[in-house]
Amino acid sequence: MTQPSASFAMPGEVSKTLKEANHATILGAVGIGCLSNHEGHYLGAALLTPFFAALNARDTSREITYVHPTEPVLNVNGSFISANPTQYPSGNVEYYFETARTIVDLTITQTILNYTKMNFVIPYVGGAFPAVEDRSIESCPALEARAKEVYRMR
Repeated sequence: MTQPSASFAMPGEVSKTLKEANHATILGAVGIGCLSNHEGHYLGAALLTPFFAALNARDTSREITYVHPTEPVLNVNGSFISANPTQYPSGNVEYYFETARTIVDLTITQTILNYTKMNFVIPYVGGAFPAVEDRSIESCPALEARAKEVYRMR
């Protein structure tokens, strides 16, 4: 059975995004979909803290967030340029690294630790993250044990 979900564009529009998320829930959505980055802001960005805090505070037992990689971009003087370092289309190679980058970002910013009702559904079996997990998470020893527990439980 397919579970309905809703996707949103977020940066700078957190209040509108929350309004749409609440409306989607009324319509039966069981989760929301987010891109790995929005205009170069990864999901752990302070700009998105109010969004995840509001979702985490909703009267539900858990909040499901489907994360899908997108092409990494850089904001250069208000213009967004591709940050894909290869000649290959993002979906062929870069999405695996973008997925890993997103998990590292969610961990180091403590987003996955602070919002305990959030269940992030990560595609591509975590992309390149399993290969870089130890090195990336060990760089933050205070988070390592807690992060690995979250990976196991959620």
